[in-house]
Amino acid sequence: MKQLLLFKILIEIISLKFIRFYFGFGILIFSYNSFGQVNSDSLYKEWKNTKLPDSTRANAYNKYIDEVYLYNYLDSAYIKTEELYRFSLDKKLLKQQANALKTFAVINLLSENQLEAIKFYQKSLAVFEELNYKRGIASIIIEMGKLHTRNWNFEEAIDHYTKGLNIAKDIGDRELEADALTSIGNVYLSKFNLDKALEYYNKSLEINIKLNDLGQIAITKVNIGLYHLRKKEFETAIKIFKENLEVFNSIPNKDAAAKTLSCLGLCYNIQKDYENAIKANKKAIEVWEELGNERKIQEANFELYKAYKKLSNYNVALKHYEKANEIDGQLERIKVRKKLDWIEFEKQKKTDSLLSIQKQLKLKSEIEKSNFQKQTILIGLSGVLIAVMLIAYIIYKNTKRKQLQAEQEKEIELQKKEKLLKNIELSTIDAMIEGQEKERQLIANDLHDDLGALMTTIKLNINALKEKHTTELLETTNQLIDTAYNKIRGVAHVKNSGVIGKKGLLVAVQNMAQKISETNQLQIEVKDYGLEERLENSLELTLFRIIQELITNIIKHAQASEATIHLTNHKNSLNIMVEDNGIGFNLKSSKQGMGIKSIDKRVNHLNGTLTIDSDTNKGTTIIIDIPL
Repeated sequence: MKQLLLFKILIEIISLKFIRFYFGFGILIFSYNSFGQVNSDSLYKEWKNTKLPDSTRANAYNKYIDEVYLYNYLDSAYIKTEELYRFSLDKKLLKQQANALKTFAVINLLSENQLEAIKFYQKSLAVFEELNYKRGIASIIIEMGKLHTRNWNFEEAIDHYTKGLNIAKDIGDRELEADALTSIGNVYLSKFNLDKALEYYNKSLEINIKLNDLGQIAITKVNIGLYHLRKKEFETAIKIFKENLEVFNSIPNKDAAAKTLSCLGLCYNIQKDYENAIKANKKAIEVWEELGNERKIQEANFELYKAYKKLSNYNVALKHYEKANEIDGQLERIKVRKKLDWIEFEKQKKTDSLLSIQKQLKLKSEIEKSNFQKQTILIGLSGVLIAVMLIAYIIYKNTKRKQLQAEQEKEIELQKKEKLLKNIELSTIDAMIEGQEKERQLIANDLHDDLGALMTTIKLNINALKEKHTTELLETTNQLIDTAYNKIRGVAHVKNSGVIGKKGLLVAVQNMAQKISETNQLQIEVKDYGLEERLENSLELTLFRIIQELITNIIKHAQASEATIHLTNHKNSLNIMVEDNGIGFNLKSSKQGMGIKSIDKRVNHLNGTLTIDSDTNKGTTIIIDIPL
């Protein structure tokens, strides 16, 4: 039982390392890929037909690589693209060279090698610009936008997509226009502007239906499925994923099929349908292993770890966690090795000529001879010194070992016991001192933040009773008064909020919003994303107090009828945004009251930032970013 308990604690701690996996779904997970409608055999025959123009042969081979290998067999795709690029160079086919460079970029992108992908995109763009080939320019600009989206540079991404979209409209290229619209939708999905994302996906879907492009119709629909996933409409999302998985399997597009399986696994995990989550992720791993995408294998293994852990199958869960962790280490080592190879390549480029190399070799030989002589002398002296020291050490150890062995064992055992007792004592004292200090500080804060907010809510209820005297409202007011009484009695023993301690920040905020909304004076909506896992308890308490104070300020000063609380857990930060439709205020002329100053101090203590956006009669928006 102890081993099982230790395992649970260990897994809960180390799983924080993989939080970034959850947030990545939907961002560039389904971007625009070309799907051929021409038979692949006919394309290969065109490539092999030496009677056809060289440009026709190269174009056919590029389409053949894209349809058959690019999203299914990366190693083979790379070899064949090298063959195409050499052919284009020999025949001086600039446009086909640029297309081959673009294919190299996509291969590197699918292999999670972004630096190399950027270099190939830049080379391809330079050739297209030299040719003034608008379609090629637009396609590369859109692909560069996708790289910015991967790296969370959303403004840069939107700028690239918009440029590409405008060029596509100018030249009447509907396929590229759909690509840009899908990509813009992906950005808004990543920014949680879900309605805007759906708007762009529907525009792209309309174009793809007119083009009768089954592959792109499926991709756009799966993106719409991701929209429903973000909206927590899981049944609709699962239905869409299953329908379009069949399309990807029939085309085939293994990359898109594997990603769809990963999305299904995520949906099932969230719905606590762990058996189906396991099936989906195992199928995804089979495809990712075939494609050689180690990063996606790692993510799928972590999803399997979560599912098995929830089923209390800790042995299998640990196996998948260790597999994910092992792949992570391998990827890091590959990354370092590639970086070192690139540094070595840059060094070699600096060599001007064969003569320079020969001079360096000659100089190196002379230096080595000189160093060899010095080293020989040094080694000899060092050897003698080491031998003397070794003999002295052996004599010393032999004479002292028997005398000190028994005493050392007793001393070590005694030290272990003393250290253990001392640590326990120090931990107890530290906890007592820290608790006393926190109690003194929190009593003053709670009187203003917690009880202040509660009394404000009671006042709203009393005002509502004046207008509408109902038994339900009277009962709610009595309950609030009882709550205030109990909080006053317990203020001398300052403790964490009961809801905070038991159920977490999100539930506490939702309960507060519900109680205030029942007064019919202020309706509060809570929107959240990424808060499936609990934060550290003291951090949750501080954040709850901040939100509580913000809502209190709205009730007291804003004269608002509606308010919205957004809670978003990003990779390494938590974003809190509180909006109201009240009277607002002029930031330049208004002075900060005690509430805002208290919030600002709390945020600064957490190394966060506080931003206030307000104007007279236009409501107020307060944004807080806390690093995790």
